[in-house]
Amino acid sequence: MNTREGKLAPTLAASGRTVVFSADPALVERVLAVTRKQAPAVSDTLPAPGRTVGIISPAPLAQLAMKEAFEALPAANESVLRGAADAHLLPRLAALGKYPAYRMVVKDIPARGLAWTPLEWQPVR
Repeated sequence: MNTREGKLAPTLAASGRTVVFSADPALVERVLAVTRKQAPAVSDTLPAPGRTVGIISPAPLAQLAMKEAFEALPAANESVLRGAADAHLLPRLAALGKYPAYRMVVKDIPARGLAWTPLEWQPVR
């Protein structure tokens, strides 16, 4: 399938109880490599992975936001907004991209049942 992004080959795969879909077959293969234990899962690289709720990585987030913003604001059609984005958004996204990755961690797992528990942000090392 040809798109603005190039040629896409939507791929669906199953491995055991896992079903994977992506427009990028390379991503599907990466997930399958993790399920086959041929590549590490993110959780394999973290201390106390059972306590990690989520991870935020600002560098790829900034790249994605920049790509999407400039695709939505073509210079030929949106010169004023594109100029404002170039002047104001671009430096902020560049600064965001320099922040380190963090993970949100459950500080104390409840002994039993459901309970409110404090969360803490920790740098990913």
